Amino acid sequence: MTEVVAALIREGDRFLICQRPPQKARGLLWEFVGGKVEAGETKAQALVRECREELGVTVSVGAPYFEIVHAYPDLTVRLTLFLASIAEGEPQRLEHADLRWITADEIDRYDFCPADETILQKIKEDAAMQEVYEFLKKCGTYYLATCENGQPRVRPFGTIDCWNGKLTIQTGKKKDVAQQMLANPKVELCAFDGAQWLRIAAEAAEVPEIAAQEHMLEAYPDLKAMYTPGDGNTVVFALTNATATFASFTAAPRTVKF
Repeated sequence: MTEVVAALIREGDRFLICQRPPQKARGLLWEFVGGKVEAGETKAQALVRECREELGVTVSVGAPYFEIVHAYPDLTVRLTLFLASIAEGEPQRLEHADLRWITADEIDRYDFCPADETILQKIKEDAAMQEVYEFLKKCGTYYLATCENGQPRVRPFGTIDCWNGKLTIQTGKKKDVAQQMLANPKVELCAFDGAQWLRIAAEAAEVPEIAAQEHMLEAYPDLKAMYTPGDGNTVVFALTNATATFASFTAAPRTVKF
């Protein structure tokens, strides 16, 4: 197994991709900057070296974003993609055929190395989740529908957060809405920002980590008068298996999933 590292370098809503040289295996396919981990190197050290050799930049290596094992005909790689930022320099085309900054919406315009396909799907889902989060945050209030013994229950809701790659909401565990989601996780949300509306069908999964509660209450400090992380009542739910549809009277509906 060959250990390979790569960097997810972002600039706003865009990220950097590189086109492999035509003479190499998988020539002219697109990939993330990176390469093999050499003997005696940590993964972070290897990534700093590869970015310097391939792009002429110094990067700060952050947390791992995704790890995958993929078998090519000529080798099997374990690819670890790290979040990274450019600390010094501007990306140069030192070894690649081309460089591009793209958004998640533009991914399908490029042919990528097969090992990257699952990673790219996650990037798309994360971008969709971020768009939904920003819409709901802007609206301030949305409507959450649950089900109780076959009867729909709808109420206004206001909490929305992004934590550890999850889109989360918060309430009190003693409340009917929490008990309904624990009994039947299927929920729907609806919001309107004055120009377009958003409908979400999802499953609500309880997030047990206290850190998720802490993060939520930091985002909504007024709730600290009623809730405390770890108090046995504060509960956070992640919206999973979500399908979100943006719609208006002036444009065709657009659906994203996360």
